[in-house]
Amino acid sequence: MFAVKYKGDFGFIKPWDAVRNDKIASQQFLTPSMIMGMEIMLFGEANGAIKRHRIKFDILTPQQETVQGRGFFVKNKMNQKETGIVTRYTMLNPELSLLFETKEEAEVAFNSHLFLARNEDIIFPIHIEEITEEEFDLQYEGFELVKGDTIVVGYNRYTGDKMTGNLEYFERTT
Repeated sequence: MFAVKYKGDFGFIKPWDAVRNDKIASQQFLTPSMIMGMEIMLFGEANGAIKRHRIKFDILTPQQETVQGRGFFVKNKMNQKETGIVTRYTMLNPELSLLFETKEEAEVAFNSHLFLARNEDIIFPIHIEEITEEEFDLQYEGFELVKGDTIVVGYNRYTGDKMTGNLEYFERTT
């Protein structure tokens, strides 16, 4: 197997939440539809190439964003929209590690940048190595949503299926 590590200075994982609360916490993990989206970016299709993943970051920091409501109202004979401010928590210095089965898939990934949720939140490849899955578990830190049914994390934006999993955090042991 082959691991590709990406890094960025600033990253944001948008929760798939239609509710406009005043505070929105970024997800600290990747959903199955986010992994599918990365596969589509890298390979042009969701092909199951990403076998495992890890994401970690230094800190979550609050960032304020102005948002507009859907409806209009009339003020001084002008159509206007209500605005509000939401606080989103943003990852600083995100690090994403992806595990691929073949060298060819890993090389495609290593020659591509990715973004976590928005186009401006780019992460770049910094490292590629041949590794076993056991070594990946021991050497790569971060959050990973693994197969399971402990938590529901939303609905897949590509298939509409319910997404579930078990959230685990792996620490480097070597």
